[in-house]
Amino acid sequence: MGAPFISVIIPAHNESGAIRATLDAVIAQDYDNYEIVVACNGCTDNTAEICRGYEGVKVFESGESGMSFGKNFGAENATGELFVFVDADTLIPQSALKIIAQAVEGKSRIIGTVAGVPDKGGIIVRGMFFIANLFTWHKKVHAPGGVMIMQRSVFEEVGGFSPELPQGTSTDLILRARKVGVEYLFFFRFKAITSSRRFEKNGVVRQMLSWRRNHKLMEQGNCESVRSRKYDNIRRNRESDARS
Repeated sequence: MGAPFISVIIPAHNESGAIRATLDAVIAQDYDNYEIVVACNGCTDNTAEICRGYEGVKVFESGESGMSFGKNFGAENATGELFVFVDADTLIPQSALKIIAQAVEGKSRIIGTVAGVPDKGGIIVRGMFFIANLFTWHKKVHAPGGVMIMQRSVFEEVGGFSPELPQGTSTDLILRARKVGVEYLFFFRFKAITSSRRFEKNGVVRQMLSWRRNHKLMEQGNCESVRSRKYDNIRRNRESDARS
């Protein structure tokens, strides 16, 4: 088998402040067989305009917004056999796609995630990320790194991301995939650098405990409790701050 054609899918909702760095990191990859798909969902800023300034980046826009919708919308417009979802506030190292392609070689049904480190923060924030990565490796859920990997066939088999869930959508998809025998991979060979803005808003302990509670509820099959919880929309808050 040759090197898989990878679709790097970046869902973006009002990400004008972060999207340039994310795109720069993806464009710098030392892997040639890939495309970049940006799914602008419900944007009211100039995120789409910024992305169109990059040659070769495919930009798709929808007035609808949502964590799951943005990822599903991007997948609908992607052409690759392997999907790599990257959050719009997340950076991957230059060798990331090459490492991913090598790891999935010969495998037909995989789903995976990547260890994460915060873009800033002291020892407490970094320590919490370390614990979260260990938890991810042990429990086979989604890491705090903002990157998720799967074959197109796996995405289609499990029906994509659940639009009913306000958070925990990646863990939910992983759990559903594992139930039908899809192999789980956790990448230690590189780490994704992701924004610590959630901790700035909610506090590191509160945010990590919220994620842990969601994971536990979904492992118990109690998605209704996840849906009914109240969550802060970090991007909406940032948009409001920019306007004030």
